[in-house]
Formats: sequence, structure tokens, C-alpha cells
Amino acid sequence: LVEVRAMASSAGSTRPQQQTQRRPEPSAGGVIDLTLDDDEEAPAVRTEKPKRRPPASSDAISDAKRARTTTAVTTQEPAWARKRGVPRIMLELRALRDEWDAPPRVWDVELVEDRATLWRFKVDGFDDSTEGGAQLNRDLHELGRRRGQSYILMEASFPDDYPNKPFFVRCVSPRFVWYTGHITAGGAICIEALTTSGTPGSWSPSHCVEAVLRTVFANMVHAERGYVRTANGGGPTGPLRVDLQHTYTHDVLHAYELHEARAAFGRMLDHHRRHGW
Repeated sequence: LVEVRAMASSAGSTRPQQQTQRRPEPSAGGVIDLTLDDDEEAPAVRTEKPKRRPPASSDAISDAKRARTTTAVTTQEPAWARKRGVPRIMLELRALRDEWDAPPRVWDVELVEDRATLWRFKVDGFDDSTEGGAQLNRDLHELGRRRGQSYILMEASFPDDYPNKPFFVRCVSPRFVWYTGHITAGGAICIEALTTSGTPGSWSPSHCVEAVLRTVFANMVHAERGYVRTANGGGPTGPLRVDLQHTYTHDVLHAYELHEARAAFGRMLDHHRRHGW
């Protein structure tokens, strides 16, 4: 598509100067801007009669409508995106309840004592196609057979100025083998995205509960095998394992306390300040 602009001849000239044509940038929507200044003449433009196209079939029309609808849905920002405080928290709660597409399965998402800033929820049904997910599912199945609980109970708490500051998420029960699945000895989650360390992967107000939980669950089943050294000595790392052998606890369903999780999270932050992420 070409825009043709003609400059008017200078005063007293009898022959117009030939203006070099230039290729314009097409405007939005495929519309060509042929607007001229008041002192310009519109050049003669030869046009060709457009060829008639056969009418689109009903199937093609339907496909085009579906494509436009799909584009509109995928580009629409989440309902919570411009919210703050409790309105933001409640919209994220609704999204977690209605839009989560497992695995793992996240269910029974409820407020604790009707407090918008404190949630509890259950997690099970990890991805069986991964070694870590299949093993964790077996652990939870065995836990259910022995003690009647075949899921992970988790808790999320939110600050009043959320999302300026991150929420805090922890496991409540069962208890896990230390250093596995990025779960601390106190049940807190070892994840850079929930810190305010200012590092590239730390918290941003654009983050949300759903996105962070997906990372948490991926870390549970994909944690690398190795060895970690801590102030308490350290131990082998790897995908998350339930402490069914009572190596670190006398009761695998003895709930992690909040103060345990907070203390363990603080130790984790100190460790990463010294050694990086």
C-alpha cells in the first residue's frame, strides 16, 4: 500500500516539481492515511476495480468468530489485576477455586474463621508421569491407609497491604523428610518468589497465588537430588517424601506450628543471603 503526497509548486513556478514517492507505514486496522495538508493537491491515482471474491462459507465464518473470541479471552487481564487488599485476595481465592487445572488437585479451599487473609486448602493427585510425583502419590496413599489422611494440608496468610508484600505459604501436615521438595524443617516453603530480597526472582505485585503455587508444586516433585549443608548439619535432597519412617518426628500427622514455619523461613533467608539462590 502506498501513500502518495504531492508538494505544491513554489510561488511563480509554472511547472510542478516531481516529488519522490515514499512507502508509508500502514496504520492500525489496515487503513491507509491519504489525508493531505490544506495547501497540497491530491495527485491522480489510478485505481483498479477489485476482483469479486466468492462468499465465505458458514464454516469459515464460524472459524473466524471462534478465533476472535479466543484472542479476546487470552488477552483479557485477570479480574484481580488492578485490585488491592481484601478485594484482590477474594478474587484470587475465587480464581483458585474455579480455574485451577490440576495436577496436582487443589481442593477444599476455605477461609479460616471467615478471615479473608487466612486460607487453608488440600493438595493431592500429583503428576504420576514424573518419578517424584508418582512417589509422593504413593506416600500419600500409604498415609491414608495408615492414618486416614491422603492429602497435604496447606495454609496461606496475607498481609494487609497485599500485593505490595508477598503472602506466606506453608505446609500444615503431614510432616516430611527434611530437605526434600524444597520444604523446610518447619514446614515453610523455600522459594525465592515469596521473598522481598530484591533479587531477580523475588516477589513482585504482579505475582499471584496461582502462579506461585504452580512453582511450589513443581519444586516438590522435581527437586534435584544432592546434599545440602545447613546450621543443623544438612542431609540429602530430592523430591518431596512423607516421613512415614518417623525419621524426623514421632507422629507424621503432628501439625507444623506457625512459629516453626516462620523460624525455618528466616533461617532459609539467611542461608540464601550468604550463598545466593
